[in-house]
Amino acid sequence: MAGAWTWLLASPQAFWKDIANFRDVYDFYLSYHQTPANLAIHSIAVPTLTVAILLLLAATTSFTADGDHHRHGIGKACHSTFVGLDAGAAIIAVYLLYYATVVPALAPFAAGIFATLWAAARTARMTFSSRRKAVGAALALGTVAEAAMVFGHRVLEEDSHAVIHGPAKALAGAPLAIYVELALRAGWFSGVLHGGARGAAAAAAAAAVA
Repeated sequence: MAGAWTWLLASPQAFWKDIANFRDVYDFYLSYHQTPANLAIHSIAVPTLTVAILLLLAATTSFTADGDHHRHGIGKACHSTFVGLDAGAAIIAVYLLYYATVVPALAPFAAGIFATLWAAARTARMTFSSRRKAVGAALALGTVAEAAMVFGHRVLEEDSHAVIHGPAKALAGAPLAIYVELALRAGWFSGVLHGGARGAAAAAAAAAVA
Protein backbone atom coordinates (compact mmCIF):
# COMPACT_ATOMS: atom_id res chain seq x y z
CA MET A 1 0.00 0.00 0.00
CA ALA A 2 2.77 2.42 0.91
CA GLY A 3 4.37 1.89 -2.47
CA ALA A 4 1.20 3.05 -4.21
CA TRP A 5 1.80 6.56 -2.87
CA THR A 6 5.39 6.89 -4.11
CA TRP A 7 4.07 8.90 -7.08
CA LEU A 8 3.80 11.85 -4.68
CA LEU A 9 7.59 11.95 -4.55
CA ALA A 10 8.18 10.83 -8.12
CA SER A 11 9.24 13.02 -11.00
CA PRO A 12 6.56 14.60 -13.23
CA GLN A 13 7.60 12.18 -15.98
CA ALA A 14 6.94 9.16 -13.76
CA PHE A 15 3.60 10.58 -12.67
CA TRP A 16 2.56 11.21 -16.25
CA LYS A 17 3.62 7.72 -17.31
CA ASP A 18 1.24 6.31 -14.71
CA ILE A 19 -1.80 8.13 -16.13
CA ALA A 20 -0.89 8.71 -19.79
CA ASN A 21 -2.90 5.73 -21.08
CA PHE A 22 -6.57 6.32 -20.32
CA ARG A 23 -7.48 2.72 -21.09
CA ASP A 24 -5.14 1.60 -18.29
CA VAL A 25 -6.60 4.25 -15.99
CA TYR A 26 -10.11 3.17 -16.84
CA ASP A 27 -9.41 -0.56 -16.47
CA PHE A 28 -7.81 0.11 -13.09
CA TYR A 29 -10.81 2.14 -11.95
CA LEU A 30 -13.28 -0.48 -13.16
CA SER A 31 -11.42 -3.30 -11.41
CA TYR A 32 -12.54 -1.77 -8.10
CA HIS A 33 -16.16 -1.34 -9.24
CA GLN A 34 -17.21 -4.83 -10.23
CA THR A 35 -20.58 -5.49 -8.59
CA PRO A 36 -23.75 -4.05 -10.18
CA ALA A 37 -24.86 -2.65 -6.82
CA ASN A 38 -21.59 -0.78 -6.31
CA LEU A 39 -21.73 0.59 -9.85
CA ALA A 40 -25.28 1.76 -9.16
CA ILE A 41 -24.14 3.47 -5.96
CA HIS A 42 -21.29 5.20 -7.78
CA SER A 43 -23.53 6.31 -10.64
CA ILE A 44 -25.36 8.44 -8.07
CA ALA A 45 -22.63 9.13 -5.52
CA VAL A 46 -19.94 10.30 -7.96
CA PRO A 47 -21.99 13.16 -9.46
CA THR A 48 -23.30 13.98 -5.99
CA LEU A 49 -19.79 14.22 -4.55
CA THR A 50 -18.62 16.22 -7.56
CA VAL A 51 -21.43 18.74 -7.17
CA ALA A 52 -20.70 18.95 -3.44
CA ILE A 53 -17.03 19.75 -4.09
CA LEU A 54 -17.90 22.27 -6.78
CA LEU A 55 -20.50 23.87 -4.49
CA LEU A 56 -17.91 24.16 -1.72
CA LEU A 57 -15.47 25.82 -4.12
CA ALA A 58 -18.19 28.09 -5.54
CA ALA A 59 -19.00 29.21 -2.01
CA THR A 60 -15.41 29.86 -0.96
CA THR A 61 -13.46 30.88 -4.07
CA SER A 62 -15.98 32.60 -6.33
CA PHE A 63 -15.27 35.65 -8.49
CA THR A 64 -18.42 37.22 -9.92
CA ALA A 65 -18.79 38.65 -13.41
CA ASP A 66 -18.10 42.18 -12.16
CA GLY A 67 -14.79 41.10 -10.65
CA ASP A 68 -15.92 41.18 -7.05
CA HIS A 69 -14.32 38.42 -4.98
CA HIS A 70 -16.57 37.42 -2.12
CA ARG A 71 -14.52 38.01 1.01
CA HIS A 72 -17.32 38.26 3.53
CA GLY A 73 -17.25 36.22 6.71
CA ILE A 74 -18.26 32.64 6.17
CA GLY A 75 -21.53 33.07 8.04
CA LYS A 76 -22.57 36.40 6.53
CA ALA A 77 -24.98 37.03 3.71
CA CYS A 78 -23.24 37.11 0.38
CA HIS A 79 -24.74 37.97 -2.99
CA SER A 80 -24.02 35.23 -5.52
CA THR A 81 -24.48 35.22 -9.27
CA PHE A 82 -24.54 32.29 -11.66
CA VAL A 83 -21.97 33.87 -13.98
CA GLY A 84 -18.52 33.85 -12.43
CA LEU A 85 -15.31 31.93 -11.94
CA ASP A 86 -14.16 29.78 -9.07
CA ALA A 87 -11.53 27.18 -8.27
CA GLY A 88 -13.92 24.47 -9.40
CA ALA A 89 -13.87 25.85 -12.94
CA ALA A 90 -10.06 25.86 -12.89
CA ILE A 91 -9.93 22.24 -11.73
CA ILE A 92 -12.43 21.24 -14.42
CA ALA A 93 -10.25 22.96 -17.02
CA VAL A 94 -7.23 20.92 -15.90
CA TYR A 95 -9.17 17.66 -16.10
CA LEU A 96 -10.54 18.55 -19.54
CA LEU A 97 -7.03 19.30 -20.77
CA TYR A 98 -5.91 15.92 -19.45
CA TYR A 99 -8.77 14.01 -21.09
CA ALA A 100 -8.38 15.91 -24.36
CA THR A 101 -4.71 14.90 -24.36
CA VAL A 102 -5.02 11.21 -23.51
CA VAL A 103 -8.38 10.33 -25.08
CA PRO A 104 -9.54 13.10 -27.46
CA ALA A 105 -12.64 11.20 -28.55
CA LEU A 106 -14.07 11.51 -25.05
CA ALA A 107 -13.24 15.21 -24.57
CA PRO A 108 -16.63 16.58 -25.79
CA PHE A 109 -18.43 14.02 -23.64
CA ALA A 110 -16.35 15.01 -20.61
CA ALA A 111 -16.94 18.70 -21.30
CA GLY A 112 -20.69 18.17 -21.37
CA ILE A 113 -20.66 16.19 -18.12
CA PHE A 114 -18.46 18.68 -16.27
CA ALA A 115 -20.33 21.72 -17.57
CA THR A 116 -23.60 20.23 -16.31
CA LEU A 117 -22.15 19.48 -12.87
CA TRP A 118 -20.53 22.92 -12.58
CA ALA A 119 -23.80 24.60 -13.59
CA ALA A 120 -25.66 22.52 -11.00
CA ALA A 121 -23.21 23.64 -8.30
CA ARG A 122 -23.44 27.31 -9.31
CA THR A 123 -27.23 27.09 -9.35
CA ALA A 124 -27.23 25.46 -5.92
CA ARG A 125 -24.94 28.23 -4.61
CA MET A 126 -27.51 30.83 -5.65
CA THR A 127 -30.16 29.22 -3.45
CA PHE A 128 -28.24 29.84 -0.22
CA SER A 129 -28.31 33.19 1.54
CA SER A 130 -24.90 32.79 3.18
CA ARG A 131 -21.62 31.04 2.69
CA ARG A 132 -22.08 29.13 5.92
CA LYS A 133 -25.25 27.50 4.63
CA ALA A 134 -23.67 26.71 1.27
CA VAL A 135 -20.55 25.25 2.88
CA GLY A 136 -22.64 23.24 5.33
CA ALA A 137 -24.79 21.82 2.54
CA ALA A 138 -21.72 20.96 0.48
CA LEU A 139 -20.03 19.17 3.38
CA ALA A 140 -23.19 17.25 4.29
CA LEU A 141 -23.82 16.23 0.69
CA GLY A 142 -20.21 15.19 0.19
CA THR A 143 -20.15 13.18 3.41
CA VAL A 144 -23.26 11.22 2.44
CA ALA A 145 -21.87 10.52 -1.04
CA GLU A 146 -18.48 9.41 0.27
CA ALA A 147 -20.09 7.22 2.93
CA ALA A 148 -22.18 5.51 0.25
CA MET A 149 -19.08 4.81 -1.84
CA VAL A 150 -17.16 3.46 1.16
CA PHE A 151 -20.10 1.14 1.83
CA GLY A 152 -20.00 0.01 -1.79
CA HIS A 153 -16.30 -0.79 -1.60
CA ARG A 154 -16.08 -2.26 1.89
CA VAL A 155 -19.35 -4.19 2.01
CA LEU A 156 -20.28 -4.94 -1.59
CA GLU A 157 -16.82 -5.27 -3.13
CA GLU A 158 -15.16 -6.40 0.11
CA ASP A 159 -12.15 -4.26 -0.76
CA SER A 160 -10.77 -0.84 0.01
CA HIS A 161 -11.15 2.25 -2.13
CA ALA A 162 -9.22 2.33 -5.42
CA VAL A 163 -7.41 5.49 -4.31
CA ILE A 164 -5.65 3.45 -1.60
CA HIS A 165 -4.10 1.11 -4.15
CA GLY A 166 -3.38 3.50 -7.01
CA PRO A 167 -3.98 7.15 -6.16
CA ALA A 168 -2.70 8.57 -9.43
CA LYS A 169 -4.91 6.39 -11.61
CA ALA A 170 -7.86 6.70 -9.23
CA LEU A 171 -7.73 10.50 -9.15
CA ALA A 172 -7.21 10.69 -12.90
CA GLY A 173 -10.11 8.43 -13.74
CA ALA A 174 -12.63 9.07 -10.97
CA PRO A 175 -14.32 12.22 -12.36
CA LEU A 176 -15.15 10.58 -15.71
CA ALA A 177 -14.87 6.79 -15.52
CA ILE A 178 -18.33 6.05 -14.13
CA TYR A 179 -19.96 8.06 -16.94
CA VAL A 180 -17.85 6.26 -19.53
CA GLU A 181 -18.95 2.94 -18.05
CA LEU A 182 -22.62 3.93 -18.27
CA ALA A 183 -22.10 5.17 -21.83
CA LEU A 184 -20.42 1.88 -22.80
CA ARG A 185 -23.36 -0.04 -21.39
CA ALA A 186 -25.61 2.07 -23.61
CA GLY A 187 -23.50 1.18 -26.65
CA TRP A 188 -21.50 4.43 -26.92
CA PHE A 189 -17.72 4.70 -27.36
CA SER A 190 -17.26 0.95 -27.79
CA GLY A 191 -14.38 1.58 -30.21
CA VAL A 192 -12.65 4.14 -28.02
CA LEU A 193 -11.53 1.75 -25.27
CA HIS A 194 -11.07 -1.33 -27.42
CA GLY A 195 -8.60 -3.98 -26.40
CA GLY A 196 -8.33 -3.51 -22.63
CA ALA A 197 -9.87 -5.54 -19.87
CA ARG A 198 -13.13 -3.76 -20.61
CA GLY A 199 -13.20 -4.51 -24.36
CA ALA A 200 -15.13 -7.77 -24.39
CA ALA A 201 -17.39 -6.69 -21.54
CA ALA A 202 -18.25 -3.47 -23.37
CA ALA A 203 -19.20 -5.38 -26.48
CA ALA A 204 -21.32 -7.81 -24.46
CA ALA A 205 -23.08 -5.00 -22.62
CA ALA A 206 -23.84 -3.19 -25.88
CA ALA A 207 -25.17 -6.41 -27.40
CA ALA A 208 -27.37 -7.02 -24.35
CA VAL A 209 -28.84 -3.52 -24.58
CA ALA A 210 -29.48 -3.99 -28.31
